Amino acid sequence: MGPIGEEGSDIRKRSDDLLTYIIKDVLESAPFNMQVDRADEMPKPGLIPTQVIERVVNADLVVADLADLKNPNVFYELALRHAVRKPVVHLLLVGHKLPFDVSAQRTIYYQTTDLSSAAKAKADLKKHVEAVLANPESADNPISAALGVLDLLESKDAREQGLGRILQELTDLRGEVRQLQPSGTTSATPLGAALRAANLGMPATEQQRKFMESGGRWFEAFTPPPLSFTPPPLFCANCREPIGLLDSVQRSSDGALIHRRCPPPAPPPTGTPSTSAS
Repeated sequence: MGPIGEEGSDIRKRSDDLLTYIIKDVLESAPFNMQVDRADEMPKPGLIPTQVIERVVNADLVVADLADLKNPNVFYELALRHAVRKPVVHLLLVGHKLPFDVSAQRTIYYQTTDLSSAAKAKADLKKHVEAVLANPESADNPISAALGVLDLLESKDAREQGLGRILQELTDLRGEVRQLQPSGTTSATPLGAALRAANLGMPATEQQRKFMESGGRWFEAFTPPPLSFTPPPLFCANCREPIGLLDSVQRSSDGALIHRRCPPPAPPPTGTPSTSAS
C-alpha cells in the first residue's frame, strides 16, 4: 500500500518503479514466491475500499510506502494493519521524514532513480521480510505497544500494574525528550547520544548533558524521574525467564503473563510411562 497517483504523474511513475523493480523483484522470487497486489491491480469485481481493507487485514504481509504524508488513505490502512498485529514492512523515500507516531519503527529507505540505493533497499527488504515472517508476532508497533501497557494498567495484579506504570512513564518521557530535540538533529550528535543514554538509564557525559542545539539553551534534565516504588520482578509463565521493561508480552489462555516470542509449552506426554524393576 502507498501513494499511487494519477496515470502519467511523477508519483505514479515512482510507485510503479518501486512496485516492479524493488517490491515484486524481491517478494515474487524465491524464497518468498508471493503474489504481490496493489489496489489498482486487484482483478476481483466489487467495492475497492472493501477489497483493500480485506487484504490489509488478511494478507500474509503488507509493504507500506509512507513517502506521501498528505495521503490519508495510506496511514488509515497502516493503522488498521497495526491494530490486527500482523507483519508489515515500512518503506520511505530517501529525503522524506516519518511522522512522529511511527518515527521509531524500523524503516527501509529507497530511491528509484539511484541503482545503488535501489539495490540496498532490495537487500534490506529481503532481510526484513525474512525476519518478520519467521516470527510474525515479534514486531511491535505503536498500537500494540499502547494496548499492552493498558492491559497491564488494568490488571488486578499489583506487579503488573507497576510494570504498566513504568512503561507509561518511559513512553511519556521519551515523547517529551523528542519534543525537546531540535528539528533535523540526528542520533549522531551529542544531543542524540544524551537522549539514548537517558532512554537506557545510562549516565551521560558532562558535554552530553549540557548540550542543546537550540537557541544556545542548556538542557540537563536527561535523568528519568525517580519511580515511587520498585515492583518485584515478573517472570514468564512459559520459559520462567524474567520479563524486561521493553519485552513484548501477552497473556496465556489462563491469564498468565508470557513473552510473545515464547513458543507454547509442550503438551504433557500421553500414555503410561514404562517402569522396570531393579
